[in-house]
Amino acid sequence: MSATIRFATTDDVDQITQLLVANSAAEGGALYGSYSTAKVSGWLQRTSPTVVAIVEGQVVAVLFSASPSEVSAAPVRAMLQAYPGQPDAWIYGPVCIDASQRGKQLLSALVKELKTAMNGREGLLFINENNPRSIRAHQRLGMPVVAEFTLEQQRFVVMTA
Repeated sequence: MSATIRFATTDDVDQITQLLVANSAAEGGALYGSYSTAKVSGWLQRTSPTVVAIVEGQVVAVLFSASPSEVSAAPVRAMLQAYPGQPDAWIYGPVCIDASQRGKQLLSALVKELKTAMNGREGLLFINENNPRSIRAHQRLGMPVVAEFTLEQQRFVVMTA
């Protein structure tokens, strides 16, 4: 079954939160950070869009975006210090795809939708270097590594979308 790609709404908060928590480092996944309903709800209220993939009524993938002025998390600040990007750049991520949906071109579809909404402006993202699968997936979409940084003894690469 193919996925429907659309912008997230507040009705998606619980499903997005469940997806992020299930794929967080605390649960053995690769996502850096912790996720709560309140945090996800706040992210969906940003001025920048969030894109989701829906299969059979379930959120199976999500890609967030933000304006640099809307984000204060330590990893984002470290990324912007390592590579500030263009003056109108936007923050890409986090992105999360349910394990059952990986390899089905959802990342490409989410990125295409978000890049269209951002009118060709530069997107900035970071990935833990302990997640080579994600780095390779983003490189396959033409996103180059432009910088690196270390935070809390973890190495990250900075890429542009």
